[in-house]
Amino acid sequence: MFFRLYRDSHVKYQQSYQNSIRDPLTRLYNRSYFYETLKQALDIAKPSRPVSVIVSDLDRFKRINDTYGHLQGDKVLQFVANLLMDSVRP
Repeated sequence: MFFRLYRDSHVKYQQSYQNSIRDPLTRLYNRSYFYETLKQALDIAKPSRPVSVIVSDLDRFKRINDTYGHLQGDKVLQFVANLLMDSVRP
């Protein structure tokens, strides 16, 4: 009984933690987690182990929302997020 309660509590904690560091729509890391992780990576970076950062922008994205609606815009964001996640290693 105790182990089940512990496991359930741990699962809920992990879910809560993931929700606090990820965008709910795209499941990409949010800005605050990104900056925290980037700072840590730069602090330990060495010439033999470089750090890479990808910055992207969706040109004229507002036009997608205005023309097709926010639900379609959300689908575009999710699609692009999935492309990014499939293209980089953790």
